[in-house]
Amino acid sequence: MSKAKMSKFMNSINQRSVDHVRLGMLTLTIGAHADWIPVHQIVRVEGAGNYSRIYTQSGQVYLVAVTLQKVGERLVEFWRAHKSHLVNPDYIRLIRKSPQGRFAHLTTGEAVPVARRVTRYPD
Repeated sequence: MSKAKMSKFMNSINQRSVDHVRLGMLTLTIGAHADWIPVHQIVRVEGAGNYSRIYTQSGQVYLVAVTLQKVGERLVEFWRAHKSHLVNPDYIRLIRKSPQGRFAHLTTGEAVPVARRVTRYPD
């Protein structure tokens, strides 16, 4: 391959990789298809073993073959309320203690359990 062709090839690769980087988006790849979910639309993520369920503001639920820990590494602004729940702090209405335990009540009407050992709350 000539130097000019190699340079053109390398530029096209660099441009493609930049095009695929989307700030404020979570990329879900399903086979050859990719979905981008705006992070601000993700309400919470629930872990289930080696899978995670991603709940969005529109009511859409995505089941992905990624652990909650790996999703949490991508969504650093989310709050770890429980060993099986990450919550977007923008959707927390209040945190209330009841005889059944502590729960974070979300603007969507859902209640997510809060672990007893959690002492740091989102601002």
